[in-house]
Amino acid sequence: NGNEIILPTPNYELYDNQYGEIPGEGLTSGDLNPSQGSAAQVVRFLDEDFEVPMTFRANLSYHRYLTDWLRVGANLYYSKTKDMYVMENANLNPEVQFTIAGEGGREVYTPLADYDLANGGPGNFRNARISDQFEDALIFTNGYASRFMAVVMEAAVNLPNNGKVNLSYTRADARGAERFRNEDDQRFTGVSYYNYDFINNAFSPGDFRHKVLVNITTPKIGGTTLGIFLNMIQRGRFSATTRQADLNGSKVREGTGFTAYIFDPYDPQTAALQGEQFAQDLQFVFENASPEAREFLEDNIGEYAQPNGGLKPWATDLNLRFTQEINFFEDHSLIFNIDCFNFLNLINPEWGGYHNVINEELYNIEGFDPASRQIQYSVRTNYGERRYEGDGFKLMMGLKYTF
Repeated sequence: NGNEIILPTPNYELYDNQYGEIPGEGLTSGDLNPSQGSAAQVVRFLDEDFEVPMTFRANLSYHRYLTDWLRVGANLYYSKTKDMYVMENANLNPEVQFTIAGEGGREVYTPLADYDLANGGPGNFRNARISDQFEDALIFTNGYASRFMAVVMEAAVNLPNNGKVNLSYTRADARGAERFRNEDDQRFTGVSYYNYDFINNAFSPGDFRHKVLVNITTPKIGGTTLGIFLNMIQRGRFSATTRQADLNGSKVREGTGFTAYIFDPYDPQTAALQGEQFAQDLQFVFENASPEAREFLEDNIGEYAQPNGGLKPWATDLNLRFTQEINFFEDHSLIFNIDCFNFLNLINPEWGGYHNVINEELYNIEGFDPASRQIQYSVRTNYGERRYEGDGFKLMMGLKYTF
């Protein structure tokens, strides 16, 4: 309407000293999670020492023609990113109040007298806050890092009549780079909330280990060619976590970011700490889970399970293309092709899928003994099971007339 609007001048010193003078209602924990019903403020702010992430990349390639029909090569790739983004809860008391005995000394930031795991321990963080005037004080800062290394070996063979064969093998290793979300704290924790090395040295969720590609186009004979594409890859990561509960007072991932301490089921001390039933159930998991889950657990005995430390099985995808070219007068021709995706499933309905490792929660939370300072667990005996998944085959036909 043309009236001048005068904006108030912020008084940050006053806001720092008198919380009630901060204008506006703000975003509350109740807004983010209405079921929690808390009216305490959630604030987000930028670290004054924040640094822009920096990435270094390098690659080295070498290719050589051994003959006029055979070419081989190798490629090396490396990248490293430091000072990646993270949301850290500055309202969490950094002083350790006590540690969990018998399982690697997990740090707890809630006072022992207030620590309670009933119903997942929803009050543990509130008793671990520095200020009760805030729910979360999430600082946008640096903490995560990532690195990626890979070697790719390849070969190409030229065949008569436009035929060719391309082969490649990739060995990769990707670590760090926990997922970033700007609305909450998404980290995995083991011993300490503040141990970023636990995340940065772990495998990335999207890591893959091996990849084999075979691409064959047969020589054209009588206008007929056959294309074969084989993709074999070992990728996909899984972890070993506890059921939803705030084990250290930091409520990371809303209580789903706590990696499990891997007890040795054959050690008498395990039964002494957790009971005979726990030891028997954990032994059952070690002996009956998928081979990938068993290897992961065995590699982490006596430690907190490495985030994304389990590697899922190989997956194989075979696609075919049949092409028939019919030549007419002069430059006119009719090209008919059939594409079959997931050809293995066409041959046998039980082929063409892959085994996915499911059930990443290893322990239920049964309670806490303040006298021994020991969390009591029970074992989820379906941990690390395999489930066969995948899509069926697809057929696509095409017809093209050229002139």
